[in-house]
Amino acid sequence: MKGKFRLIVGVIESVVGFVMWIAAQMTIAANSSYTWRKPYTDFETQTILIRTIGIVLLIWGLIDLALLFYRTRYLNKHVKPADKLTDKGGVVKCAACGLTLAANVTACPRCGAVRPNAPIQTKTESEEAK
Repeated sequence: MKGKFRLIVGVIESVVGFVMWIAAQMTIAANSSYTWRKPYTDFETQTILIRTIGIVLLIWGLIDLALLFYRTRYLNKHVKPADKLTDKGGVVKCAACGLTLAANVTACPRCGAVRPNAPIQTKTESEEAK
C-alpha cells in the first residue's frame, strides 16, 4: 500500500509540475508585449514563479519515482529480511535498551542485560579440545 501511494504521489507531482511549466512557457510565448527582463511586472513575476515551481515539482516527482523504482527493484531483491539475518532464527530486541540483537545472543553487548529464554551455548568438541 505504501509503495502504491508513493507511486501515485510521484506521478502526480511530475504531471502537475510538467503542466505548470508548459502553461508558464505558453504564457511567456503568447505575451509579446512584456519584456521578460528586470524589473518584472506583477504578471511576469507570477508567470516566472509558476514556471519555477513547475520545474521543481517535475524534478521532485522524477526523483521520487526513481527512488521508488530503486527501492522496489533493487533493495527488495538484494537485502535480506530480518528473520534471515542469522542462521539460528533472526533477530530480537533487547528488553532493556532496545538494541537489535541476533537471536542466539545471550546477553546484550550495550547494556549487559541477560536475555531470558536465550539459547544456552555449549562448547563443541573442537573448542573443548583446545
